[in-house]
Amino acid sequence: MGVEEPAPDELPFLETFNCEGTDISSDVLKVLTMPSIVKGNLKSLLIGARLSEYRPGPAADEYPASEHIEELSLHNMQINDSRVLQIIELYPNLRKLDVSGTRVTGVSVREFVNRGVTSLNLDECLDVGEDAVAWARSMGVIVDFNFNRSTSQKRSSFWDSRFARNLA
Repeated sequence: MGVEEPAPDELPFLETFNCEGTDISSDVLKVLTMPSIVKGNLKSLLIGARLSEYRPGPAADEYPASEHIEELSLHNMQINDSRVLQIIELYPNLRKLDVSGTRVTGVSVREFVNRGVTSLNLDECLDVGEDAVAWARSMGVIVDFNFNRSTSQKRSSFWDSRFARNLA
């Protein structure tokens, strides 16, 4: 949405908003979702892997708060425990959470469960231990968790691939 483009029509009946993997800014995110949040219709907010600027201030400045959001995806965002806990505080009725590929730890897993999350995606969360996953499952939470770690605990990247090494 450029400066010259007209604002989009309001979307008050929107139930799911998915902008994962886009470069939608947090300001545009709020403009697009606020009408449906105000009406209590937005239930699912999928905003992971966005290519947007990081704002070090309060999470409420970057994300639209809503007591009606039940599902949230923050997957592959460069966030840690403290930031993700600030974000989920904006969604008190959250039940399904995807934090796959983030830097959360068992500290956050315990907090997610204590706040009522019943479905949790922790795939590729290299800082979460099996004990935290086992505990969450023992509390009745459905947890997706793959334990694909190398012995070095190093995240793999494109530059670690055979293809990239052949380019060098």
